[in-house]
Amino acid sequence: MNTPDRTKEAREFYAQRWGSVLSDNSNDYNGKTGKYGGETIITFRTMSGFFIRASSLFKGTYKMPDSICARLNDIKTCEEITSADIERFEKFMQCYTSFANFMPLITTNPSASLNMIKGRAPYHDFPDLFYTDLRNKKPAHIFENTDNANYFKRFDNWNWQVFVKDNFLQPFFEDDGEFTVWKKLSPPSDLIMPYNKNIAKRLDDTQRLACRDYICKTFLPMAIEIIEARAALLT
Repeated sequence: MNTPDRTKEAREFYAQRWGSVLSDNSNDYNGKTGKYGGETIITFRTMSGFFIRASSLFKGTYKMPDSICARLNDIKTCEEITSADIERFEKFMQCYTSFANFMPLITTNPSASLNMIKGRAPYHDFPDLFYTDLRNKKPAHIFENTDNANYFKRFDNWNWQVFVKDNFLQPFFEDDGEFTVWKKLSPPSDLIMPYNKNIAKRLDDTQRLACRDYICKTFLPMAIEIIEARAALLT
């Protein structure tokens, strides 16, 4: 089963919008090695997992659902959640599965996969962290992969400003031109995020509250704002 960013409709969207940069053939976005595959830029799955681990839901024999719909339903039952928070989560899930939150990336072997590396530590799927390193040609080994190298050359031989514009990423930035000042999605360095269950078990109530506040009051509004602005740019 295709994920929302790799459906037939998504592949046709990539062929239309990235046709002059990557390929105008929707079959080239099938996710096979050496071809392109859909990337969800800001992820609901990751952030919903962080919230659940920082809430009263995460106790006893609780098992994290894999389905994002099931995660949202669980979040709605959380005793710490407010009606305003629920509205933000619902809005974010709608934005999360829209074309305005998708872009194509080159598909390579797992060790050099941009998509997979973005989802791992130290990036944890935060685009501002991952693409900041990418701008500085880090991690170095991904630039040594032949498929990746050919992909980067398509952006004026790896010109950062061209990469941002060709991928419609301008709404992610505070500055217009150099694209170096990100709208902050990643948490502040002094906030301990429950990236896994072992970290979650060590958090005290104050730390859990700080995580939930960051997600509901900072991350969700910013993510929604960015995706809506990118939707307008893609119109």
